[in-house]
Amino acid sequence: MVSKINVLFVDDEQGILEGIEEALNEKGVNNYCVSTANSSSEAVAKLSNSKFDILLTDIKMPGDDGFVLMKKAIEINPDIQCIVMTAFGNVKNAVKAMQLGAINFLIKAECGTDEIDIAIIKAIEKIRLIQENKQQQIDLEEANSRLNRVYHIFKSGHAKRKYFEMLVDVTSSSLRYWKSLTKREKIDFAEESDIWTVTPTDDGAVCKTLDKYLSIKKLPKKKPKYDLVKNSADFALYYDYDISPKKEMTAELLNKISKLDVAYRKCERSKLQKNEVFAELEKKSM
Repeated sequence: MVSKINVLFVDDEQGILEGIEEALNEKGVNNYCVSTANSSSEAVAKLSNSKFDILLTDIKMPGDDGFVLMKKAIEINPDIQCIVMTAFGNVKNAVKAMQLGAINFLIKAECGTDEIDIAIIKAIEKIRLIQENKQQQIDLEEANSRLNRVYHIFKSGHAKRKYFEMLVDVTSSSLRYWKSLTKREKIDFAEESDIWTVTPTDDGAVCKTLDKYLSIKKLPKKKPKYDLVKNSADFALYYDYDISPKKEMTAELLNKISKLDVAYRKCERSKLQKNEVFAELEKKSM
């Protein structure tokens, strides 16, 4: 619902001010409210301190005339709609008023409060259109913003796939690194690291959780645990080996861990953005 429109009527003749103000406020009781000023300086002060949607002004006044007042009013509020009402109804004044942005030019001798009311109603219609267009622009920008964020979320699906591949690669690389230096097996790695669950069976011990992180097909897609992979890599890197690992091997594993850390942070940010967007979309649909 749009609030009532505020009109500022400016004329240096007090009798005209009071008579038209009273008549217009009766006519516009449901649509607009009229305030008055008897000079340009008083009008500028009121325009600066309060929001007015329509300026209805005389041209010939002491001090700044109506044309100067229009310029100042538009500087204060670019959306204000200006109506000029004057006793001097020549073509030159009408053209100048329109060039300055007036939407109507009324001649005092030829119009009464009904004509002024009609001019104000037309100005209100234009104001409503401006407000609707602005709101549509805001809605469009918000919709575009949401679509862009959704697009980036879906685009991040590829990044998520790469992240899963990195989880498997770092887990596999950590295991190979440890096995190459200890000459021991996967079950030993799982048991000694105390990170992966080892389950005894009739055919020997198995480590199903570690096996899942060694295959992209078996990797838990909903909530793969980054900490398991990172801790395994740290265990492999900082294990007390009998022989010194080759610098190239260590550098390669450290590089993979670094890339995994970056991918993990990106996925966490994308997850947060996704939750925010879907929450916003749900709120909009309510």
